[in-house]
Amino acid sequence: MSFELGDFLFCHAILRLDDAWLWMPYMLSRTRMGIIKYIVKINLLIIILTEMLFFLICAVSGDLSFFNDMQQIFIFFFAIILPIISYLSSGDLLKNAAITEEIYKILGVQEYRRFYINKFSLSCLNPGIETSNKMYVFDFNKVLEAHYKKYGIRQAS
Repeated sequence: MSFELGDFLFCHAILRLDDAWLWMPYMLSRTRMGIIKYIVKINLLIIILTEMLFFLICAVSGDLSFFNDMQQIFIFFFAIILPIISYLSSGDLLKNAAITEEIYKILGVQEYRRFYINKFSLSCLNPGIETSNKMYVFDFNKVLEAHYKKYGIRQAS
């Protein structure tokens, strides 16, 4: 918990000990490395889809030489401009990811900087039931088991 403006307490996460369900606030489940991977994936998807769309437009119009001429502009935009825009627009996400890392550190997770929890939300584990409000509730025991297995970490007894 932390103090917020106006003498309020803000709860960053809740771990229910009975069944090891972990409640995390909205968009506060990824570490900094997870956010960077997410941003890189989004940028690559934007690059691939834009290139495919532009190539399709040039192919339909019958002028592929224009596509070849425009490659230098695409390379400039996608190699320089898009990463700068992504970096500038992700500052708040990276601040939240630092809070997330602190939560995982306090919970005693080893290798917490590489901890990936999203696959273990109740909405992913139980897709057949109504789980729209369970997107940020996680089965912490399953997450830890998978994390420790992935990185070869021995759990303390």
